[in-house]
Amino acid sequence: MIHNPLFSAILHQPRPLSESQQSAIMTQSPHVRIIAGAGAGRTGTLTRKIVSLLLVDHVEPASIVAFTFTEKAAANMKNRMYSRVRELGEDAVCARLDEIYVGTIHGFCFHLLEDHFGYGSWGILDENQEMAYLMRVGWELNLTVSSI
Repeated sequence: MIHNPLFSAILHQPRPLSESQQSAIMTQSPHVRIIAGAGAGRTGTLTRKIVSLLLVDHVEPASIVAFTFTEKAAANMKNRMYSRVRELGEDAVCARLDEIYVGTIHGFCFHLLEDHFGYGSWGILDENQEMAYLMRVGWELNLTVSSI
């Protein structure tokens, strides 16, 4: 059924994946959500999905985003991706793995704010600062303010 030796290696090495794990990797959906309990192989499945996207489907690394619950889990996933891509002999892809965002959704949103809106030095706004900010941004976006 699987004719691509590289794809077969991703699915079956170093140990074969379950049918549901293989299904998650083989899906053509652009969005994949893996729900599984601790120790069920969630990180390994996501890692293999990303490796498949990179090496089989030739997806640009910068277009891949993987959310984890903790930065520790993100570091683990990054290490696994790097090791697996290197094991499969794709050093050129290894050099670009830093273009993939792997981390928490909070970190991703913070990077979006920094990159697209110049949001860098931040703090908690008091009520007056919040209103001033909302009015300034609202005017720039042609939003109206109404009281309830």
